[in-house]
Amino acid sequence: MNIFDLFEFYFLILFYVVFIGRSIMLKLTGTNPFALGKEKKGLNSFIEILFIPVLLFWSWEVLRQSMNIDILILPGFIYEKLHLSIFVGLSGIVLTLAGFVLFIAALVSFGDSWRIGIDKEKPADLVTKGVFRFSRNPVFLFIDLYFFGTFLVYSSLFFGLSFVIVALLLQYQIVQEETYLKKIYGEKYTKYMEKTPRYFGF
Repeated sequence: MNIFDLFEFYFLILFYVVFIGRSIMLKLTGTNPFALGKEKKGLNSFIEILFIPVLLFWSWEVLRQSMNIDILILPGFIYEKLHLSIFVGLSGIVLTLAGFVLFIAALVSFGDSWRIGIDKEKPADLVTKGVFRFSRNPVFLFIDLYFFGTFLVYSSLFFGLSFVIVALLLQYQIVQEETYLKKIYGEKYTKYMEKTPRYFGF
């Protein structure tokens, strides 16, 4: 493994440890953080749930690439690298780490309010403190940065397309959540939207 393979391999493990670990902690306290596709039907439910297989397949490709596993599921040309400079790859690592800082800060700010999807049965409290003062969607921003950073590291068509697909899926989810949160929190959320960027800003 080179330095990029080592980073992608261990960072993927770290991400799942934090993600699964936090989910288990919430479950133990009686909170179910998983609400993808909950109380939705048709295309809305499909698009929301689609993120899970996309993430799992992408994760497999990160492992395959980092461990040099010679098993190709898609046509070979989609895995060919663009051979960008080492500085581009290092930029990908920096973006990924910056996104991870946002992710951890978001989990801390969320507390027990973290949900994956829209939970209409047990809506969580509106969180506007911590990193949420600068971004309404720090977790989604982290995922975007992680996928884009991985594209910069491996610079293949597969990871480029993966970033575009995930960014579109997350944008869809964000719009859905904004509509829902306006109904639940009313003027309080509207004012929060007016002073806090969708992705990031001061």
